[in-house]
Amino acid sequence: MKRLVCFWLLTALPSAVLSFAIRITSYSQPGDINIMTPSTSNPTSIVWKHDGNLVAEWMNSEIKFNETFKGRTTLNTTTGELVITDVHRADRGLYTVEINGYISGVEWIIEVLERVPEPEVLARPLTCSFNSDNCNLTCHGNTTGAGTVTYSWREDGGEWKEGERDKTIVNNEELKSVKTFYCQMKNEVSVEDSEPYPNPFFQGKPPTWVIVLAILLPVALLGIGWYLAWRNRETIRKLICPH
Repeated sequence: MKRLVCFWLLTALPSAVLSFAIRITSYSQPGDINIMTPSTSNPTSIVWKHDGNLVAEWMNSEIKFNETFKGRTTLNTTTGELVITDVHRADRGLYTVEINGYISGVEWIIEVLERVPEPEVLARPLTCSFNSDNCNLTCHGNTTGAGTVTYSWREDGGEWKEGERDKTIVNNEELKSVKTFYCQMKNEVSVEDSEPYPNPFFQGKPPTWVIVLAILLPVALLGIGWYLAWRNRETIRKLICPH
């Protein structure tokens, strides 16, 4: 669960008296535990509301819960803390608390988000190959219910760079040295990386033995040619100068 704290300027009274209220935003996944703790001491009554509807009420030593929250919500009558032990998607929204007849200066916003899936890198067009001028890579995955998703890309073992869902790759000398691409999906409650995707334009360096052979072979052939010419020098001389 992730929390953000914001300050909101609210009109508290008709007389236009302005006061600051603290708004705490928490991001949860379905099934998470969400804890909301107001600042209070010696409460004699506590009323929690969700989007204006009753969640829990403590008065005259009796605690009552809304049926929607019953069995998965607890209220601490000493601290005023409300704990939802099994967050549902329907729990998203604004929570307020009234203690001893006074509305708290703190509000809670609960956002319930699904985890992002493990993405898959897809190439377009399907005919993308070493001979293509450019191709489009897509960071693919079902993000329904995940809220705002950010996308990042990485080349081989390099750093993640935030970007768009789609990434255009160009067949140039610089990119030919990149072996694999990775994409990443991230939201407020989760982050997932893709499996490596092979670069269709990759042109790796030849093995060391190939490089060594390419250097030594001409030298060896030249040496062999010189040796044969020296060994058969008399025959060659007679062919060139028969008389």
